[in-house]
Amino acid sequence: TDTKQVPWYVVNADNKKKARLNCISHILSKIPYKKMEYKPIKLPPLPEYEGYVRPP
Repeated sequence: TDTKQVPWYVVNADNKKKARLNCISHILSKIPYKKMEYKPIKLPPLPEYEGYVRPP
């Protein structure tokens, strides 16, 4: 099942957390993407609540 279009990769999994992070990093590095420009989000001011007493 290992082909040029769908290669297999061996992951050293002695440390499970690092192995998972390495897999995620590798998969994301294989996905082509374009950097997108984002417009800043403008949020409305928070309403002031009357009767609220902040605990010390």
